[in-house]
Amino acid sequence: MSKQDLIEFLYKRQNHRGLTRKNIEDVVDTFFLHLSNMIVRRKEFSCPKFGNFQVQKRKKTKIRHPQTGEWMDVPSRKTISFYASPVLTKKVNS
Repeated sequence: MSKQDLIEFLYKRQNHRGLTRKNIEDVVDTFFLHLSNMIVRRKEFSCPKFGNFQVQKRKKTKIRHPQTGEWMDVPSRKTISFYASPVLTKKVNS
């Protein structure tokens, strides 16, 4: 689902409560901005019955370039991981 698909879904779901597509787009943009800010500041964002976003630290490592066979250093870095809640996992598996 793309951002535009989400906006269209929410627009149709509102049952003509007076919100325009632009209003809904602003809400969606604000939500994702807040979500990303919370992950950056707190290193975690939790939503019950949905899941958790967490910042994970990856250690520095060495890899081999697949074409040249040369060893390369991969610096340490941070990544974002998502852990689904048991409720969401159950819905996906049913």
